[in-house]
Amino acid sequence: MHHCIHVLRHKVGDSIHVTDGLGHLYTCRINSVSKSNVSFTVENSESKPIPGECCCVAMALTKSMDRMEWFVEKAVELGVSDVVFYQSQRSERSKINAEKLKKTAIAAMKQARHCYLPNIRIYTSLSELLAENEDFAHKFVAFCHLPCRPLADFLPDAGSKLIVIGPEGDFSPQEVAFALGSGLQEVALGTTILRAETAAVVAAALLKLI
Repeated sequence: MHHCIHVLRHKVGDSIHVTDGLGHLYTCRINSVSKSNVSFTVENSESKPIPGECCCVAMALTKSMDRMEWFVEKAVELGVSDVVFYQSQRSERSKINAEKLKKTAIAAMKQARHCYLPNIRIYTSLSELLAENEDFAHKFVAFCHLPCRPLADFLPDAGSKLIVIGPEGDFSPQEVAFALGSGLQEVALGTTILRAETAAVVAAALLKLI
């Protein structure tokens, strides 16, 4: 309600749009406004189709919570359907504030005027992540040290897509071997070494905009 009252500065009689994050969009008329509450009447409702194919960006936990929040914000704005975090062998953090990430995602959804709130999932390891996400049609992993084809080369292919981004310091050799042995296609995100959260946003932009 804060966003409606204090940011957008809506008043009694204004028409607003409300969503539940599950694809339902409601057109409403404001009846009353107080310091912390808005009362409205629903005048129309519609169900929006899912915007494009399912795409998931999985990023290893980073030392900074702020950087993970920034990634969530940008991924939601771009329209990614699934945002995943996992603990890598070289992650410098073992815990994450899931509730804070959800609040960031909701704010970004409102900012971008999306009707779908992405699924945010957290795994304790790369192996758990891959075991729980076997059904994606196309699965990729981005390394720092492998000369390989760019992600953009694979994106005309139809079907759901998952890309896994490593931590600060990159994957361990064991994780590289495990990812490739699990059928992930190694891809490049450019010619320079990107920060983990930058790489994740670049991957999200490519998945949604190409």
